[in-house]
Amino acid sequence: MDYYSVLGPIDPQFLDSNGKQLLPGVGYLRKYNELVKQINESESAPKAELAFLIKKFDPAMLFQY
Repeated sequence: MDYYSVLGPIDPQFLDSNGKQLLPGVGYLRKYNELVKQINESESAPKAELAFLIKKFDPAMLFQY
């Protein structure tokens, strides 16, 4: 690398579905996996609320990340 080179972000950033905000790819996947884990492991978790949040995740974006 040259002295003036700049290392880009390690965590790739993607535009949200509205195209207004950058989302970290790894953070997006971690949050999705956390919600899925809560639904599968907890018997007392509010499943309707968690299922609603999971529906907000775009499957195409999950595949892209």
